[in-house]
Amino acid sequence: MYSNNRANALRAEAGRQQVARAAPAGRTRRASEGATNRYRGLVRDPPIEKAKDSPRDSPRDPPRDPPKQPPTDTPRQQVSDPPKDTPKDMVSLGPSPDRRFANMSLDELLKLSDDKPYSVSVNIMYGQPPPQVLPQALTTSALPAPVTLTSDTKEEDSEESEAPLPAKEPPESVKEPPELVESEERHLSVLGAGDYGRALAGRAALCGWRVTLGSRRPTRVPALAEDADVTVVSTEKAAAAADLLVVCVPAHFYHSLPLDLLANKVVVDVSNGVSAEEVSQLANAERLQALAPTAKVVKAFNVVSAYALERGLQAGKQVMVAGESASARRRVAGLVSDLGFFPVDSGGLRAARRIETLPLQLFPAWRVPGLLCLLMFMLSYIYLLLSDQVCLTAEAGGPWTPEVFQPLLMVNINKALAMTAGTTLAATYLAGVVAAYLQLLRGTKYRRFPGWLDNWLRMRKQLGLLMLAMAAMHACMSAAVWSPRYLPLAYQPPTLIEAEVVVAENETETQQVAVFNRGMHWRGETFLSAGAVALSLLSVIGITSLPSVGASLSWREFMFVQSGLGWAALVAATAHALVLALTPQTLEVRCMAPPPLQVSLYLPMLTVLLKLPLLVPPVARHLSDIRGGHERRRAAVAPASPP
Repeated sequence: MYSNNRANALRAEAGRQQVARAAPAGRTRRASEGATNRYRGLVRDPPIEKAKDSPRDSPRDPPRDPPKQPPTDTPRQQVSDPPKDTPKDMVSLGPSPDRRFANMSLDELLKLSDDKPYSVSVNIMYGQPPPQVLPQALTTSALPAPVTLTSDTKEEDSEESEAPLPAKEPPESVKEPPELVESEERHLSVLGAGDYGRALAGRAALCGWRVTLGSRRPTRVPALAEDADVTVVSTEKAAAAADLLVVCVPAHFYHSLPLDLLANKVVVDVSNGVSAEEVSQLANAERLQALAPTAKVVKAFNVVSAYALERGLQAGKQVMVAGESASARRRVAGLVSDLGFFPVDSGGLRAARRIETLPLQLFPAWRVPGLLCLLMFMLSYIYLLLSDQVCLTAEAGGPWTPEVFQPLLMVNINKALAMTAGTTLAATYLAGVVAAYLQLLRGTKYRRFPGWLDNWLRMRKQLGLLMLAMAAMHACMSAAVWSPRYLPLAYQPPTLIEAEVVVAENETETQQVAVFNRGMHWRGETFLSAGAVALSLLSVIGITSLPSVGASLSWREFMFVQSGLGWAALVAATAHALVLALTPQTLEVRCMAPPPLQVSLYLPMLTVLLKLPLLVPPVARHLSDIRGGHERRRAAVAPASPP
């Protein structure tokens, strides 16, 4: 019998001390050895063997000449010492299913326990009228039932003897051989031989699981991978083969499953919902639980595609696990981990309503940032149309020719992208500035931000990546249309020459032609250099936003890139536009409205100016203390003195 807990060890130690105090001085050497040794080797872990031609628990004869086992440190049961006058033929075995031990004396039993690989626990009681049968006095791992031991003697000094401690049953986890329990836990049945069922069965088989695949037509199931050992049987046989089942059939076919065979088994539902919006109706997993009330239904794997399972993709992807049974969730989480994913315990089965909608959602975290960027782009494009085409042509008095609207598809889109990218970059870092001023005003970081600010802070990553995409498009389109006529402010003043220009057949006209025969102006070089620096820094920030890259950085490195280099990119982008916005041509007001380039600088300049006071050392230290957990104590208001 297994006795590997600490309580038995403490009781055994107490029994040895009591025996040492109560032992008579004149006992024989044989009895003394049997008592003080605590019958060394009486409790011994048996070797775990599987019978080839008999059930696991069937009795087997002990080996004839096994090697002598070394003593173990396993705690022993407390045993009272026999009295010194007890003859060994008075200590005999009582009724037992196994008669091999029927007429053995105590010394023979002790010798048997030392020579044989048995796990034996002896409990002897003296001072009781003979014959007193003691339950579970002697047990062996090879016997189907415990053997009892009787005593026909009385203790002379009964007041000094103690009642023996009852033997305890081994825990359930110890009764079964470890290798058998492990094999049962790693047996999986997949109900449904569609694309997803075959992909999941093949992936589990490659990960060391014993897999049974159930199908309505087993002979028509396509072959799996050559190295995937999967047994294909009928759905009923697969449901009865294992205690862990994965249902890979559509939700409207749940009624065709062998529901009576799902009782008391862990059943995994992998289906998805029909709508991207979370509804109050029952989820598919809840419907399956209603059809099989005694089953332990768990929701999992619905966020992983069959293609990812077949190709071994998306390693480390989070897989939500939900179910009412905690033990079932843990078992399914082990399967998720074995297949290379990261299990996330989502609680009860009601969470399946949200989990089933996750694969159907279309960029839920990108909707608001995307709409904001699209709105800013449309406003910038309309403002450019009114400023550069409508107002400019109206002030010049026409004519309204098609050439007036020719820049709409290239030049205006490029300028609108530049305006939107600069404004979005400023909005990304303005959220942190507003939060810093709010923390300074409150003097603590433990008060929640307003809802609008909290949502603004949460969407900064999406705003930054969208801004990077627009900046990259602006750089590509600028390289395509770049010329002195596109942006004459970036070049040295041209040389004007007069030439006879043919305007019609046999008709010429003298015109002035601008020839850009000199290089770029310092303004143009600064403009391009600042833009290149800003785009390079933004590219580095975008790369570190990838989870695989960000995970390789320390927190300080990540904050340096996202915050330090981000502010440097904002300053470079602002300088990129500022060097052209300060010229008289760009400051010219059209139709009583500021020029587009000047409008694009309003939010970036405001963000940079608000950041400067936060860089003053006293303010920066105070803000750092607040974010470190310090709170500013408010001065206590003295009570008003009585009149």
